[in-house]
Amino acid sequence: MLESFRNLLSGKTLYVIVGICAIPFIFTGVSSFGTIFSNYGTVNGLEVSQVDVNSASGTIEQRYKSIFGESFSLDQLDEDELFELLKTQIVNQKMIESSAIENRLGVSIDDAKKEIIKLDSFKDENGKFDQSIFEATIRGAGLIPDEYIGLVASSIASDNLVRALGSSFFVLDEEIKSFIAANEVSRDIKFLKANNEKIIDSQPATLVEAEAFYNDNNLLFLSDETRRFNFIKASIEIYAEGIDIPDDLLEDSYQEYVNETNNSVQNRISHIMIDKSNYASESEASDLINEIFNNINTSKIDFVTAVSEFSEDEASIEESGDLGYSSGDAFPDQFESVIAKLKLNEVSSPIDLGDTLHLIKLTEVLKQEVRSKSEIISELREEIILSESASLMNDDIRIAEELIISGANFNEIASAINLDFQDTDLITQDKFESLLIGIDGSRFFDRSLLVGDNDILETEDGFYVIGLAEINAPSLMAFDSSVELALQEVRKEKANALIQSMNQSAFTFINDDALDVPDGFEIEEYKAINKFSSLLPMDLISQIFSNSINDEIITVGSDGNNYWIKMQSENIPTDEEINSKVDDYRSYFIQYITQKNSSLVDQKIREGLRVDLKNLQPQA
Repeated sequence: MLESFRNLLSGKTLYVIVGICAIPFIFTGVSSFGTIFSNYGTVNGLEVSQVDVNSASGTIEQRYKSIFGESFSLDQLDEDELFELLKTQIVNQKMIESSAIENRLGVSIDDAKKEIIKLDSFKDENGKFDQSIFEATIRGAGLIPDEYIGLVASSIASDNLVRALGSSFFVLDEEIKSFIAANEVSRDIKFLKANNEKIIDSQPATLVEAEAFYNDNNLLFLSDETRRFNFIKASIEIYAEGIDIPDDLLEDSYQEYVNETNNSVQNRISHIMIDKSNYASESEASDLINEIFNNINTSKIDFVTAVSEFSEDEASIEESGDLGYSSGDAFPDQFESVIAKLKLNEVSSPIDLGDTLHLIKLTEVLKQEVRSKSEIISELREEIILSESASLMNDDIRIAEELIISGANFNEIASAINLDFQDTDLITQDKFESLLIGIDGSRFFDRSLLVGDNDILETEDGFYVIGLAEINAPSLMAFDSSVELALQEVRKEKANALIQSMNQSAFTFINDDALDVPDGFEIEEYKAINKFSSLLPMDLISQIFSNSINDEIITVGSDGNNYWIKMQSENIPTDEEINSKVDDYRSYFIQYITQKNSSLVDQKIREGLRVDLKNLQPQA
């Protein structure tokens, strides 16, 4: 029930503990939206930070991927559409969070840490929480650990609210039985159905009738409007041709890569911590740390054992003192300066951080392997060519856009960007879309577009510049070329007349089985048809159960066929039948009632909603 409540609460994303670890991995960031302020504003008094924006954008992207597949990205959305989706998602997230806080359902940072430690995504191969995996994962998602911990705390608070709301809903068996009684009612019907296509095809039509129809209905026999266009089709490959990369640039770039690779060392350390406040004097603490250091160096005790016996850092004891990785800036400066001088598995002399004393051991050194020069230079060449060609193409797009805005003609645009252009023949919209693949033809066959108008459209790998050169208005087609269309229209006209005339006699056929119905019509009788039946289109089922017994319905179904329906009787389920279906209906009824309750909850939560996101604006 709670799960359905989550899904139905106006589309809000309510984080649950089992999904918390996924939060950073779906962060995509929204670079087109930003602020120069310290936050983006507030919702119900809660500040909206960059973390909230990233979380909202990630949630939106995951939602769309579930619909359109893993290849979907936010870049495919129109900027204005994305902005509104992002704003709505942020408001929903913070609205739930503020309601949870207001109802005292928040959690402490320590509680959030306890839940994070349980997550498999941050455990090593032995199933233990690994601080280094945690930090590397979080920082890789563009967060710092404190931001992530805060996000988890707010997510737990939101989930607590949902759990509290979910537990307040309950249903009684009598309610379920009433629900079953209403939904298990069935009706016996008898109806006449017109198979419209069959009736049309069975109607006779002569050339004389076709020509008369043609002469009386010229507007139905106009040719499609055709248009002629000039167009430039540019791709990034065109701009890549002729780009020459100097050898010295590639050589310098490779050396820069080598230097960066050699300097990107990740050092992993473990430590033993002594807290001075736990001792009678600073010298007593100092004596202990020195004794431990000496015992390790003389092999009287190994480092791991010393951690378990002496270290006073509770957070790292279970991890054998492990503090994770650093590339030179994650730990205090006093640590980093010592780490730089340590050899692998070497233990440092005591380090004094003021309130605490430490021994650190360098347990692992990760060095990225320098790849071959030929491989890197090949990749560098491709990257530079791609970058340069994209830059050249963007310059031409900018030039073309400025010329179009200024009213330049097509030849002037083509000359300015120095690209060849092509002409089409007079073509229909369908032909246009098959020729210029990926372009919406309706845009260029719109009546507001005039001869001489030009437009530019970007594609996945380039752009089009398209100019309207000529319009050929629709004209009356010759009868000889329209004979089949005219004959079909005559058949439709006769079929429609026949179907309309059936309104006077349809129920006579339904009531008298001895009568033979005309070709294309058929009588059918259904017993005990219910509200969920798939035997008829749903719009007909709805009409059947919204009319009274003995009513007569004349309608056109969503399948395009005409129906004349008579309700004959109604079947009420017995108590025994209702009781036998209680268990089958329970989950469905819970979902139904939850949906109703969720709208009430949503309305309540939104009371007094205060939104101030003035700092959340699309960047120019």
